[in-house]
Amino acid sequence: MLVVLLAAGAGAGVSSLLSGGDSIPSQIAHDIISAASLLDYQQAASTCPGLPWTVLAAIGTVESANGTSTLPGVQSGSNSAGAEGPMQFEPATFAEYDEPVPPGGANPPTRSTPTTPPPVTSAPTAPRTAPTSTPPSSTTTTPTPTSPKS
Repeated sequence: MLVVLLAAGAGAGVSSLLSGGDSIPSQIAHDIISAASLLDYQQAASTCPGLPWTVLAAIGTVESANGTSTLPGVQSGSNSAGAEGPMQFEPATFAEYDEPVPPGGANPPTRSTPTTPPPVTSAPTAPRTAPTSTPPSSTTTTPTPTSPKS
């Protein structure tokens, strides 16, 4: 997690160098990123609303020098953490979040914004109560629900 936060912070700094505040790559971007990689970043970002190409380019720059690094996991295989490729994704993480936008769904979909509402049940749900500890005696008590205070 710390690595992700550090990479994101570094990526944010690099991202600001890659464009002059718009979608046109800066001279710095052209100097450090191949034309093919720039095009890849721009095309990939266009498929995800709200994700600027500069964020992808910043991640690629920080993680693998835009795929030119010779460190393990960049050109082939994986590194000691299991990350692979120029963006250094871990396959299990990528598989978990590789979800297309469903018809009528959130854009982008998230676990907190499901595409369909939860099913309606006929039985009412019991009010949630705070957990209680078991008294030290040999008998146990069952907590009784309390009414919410107004």
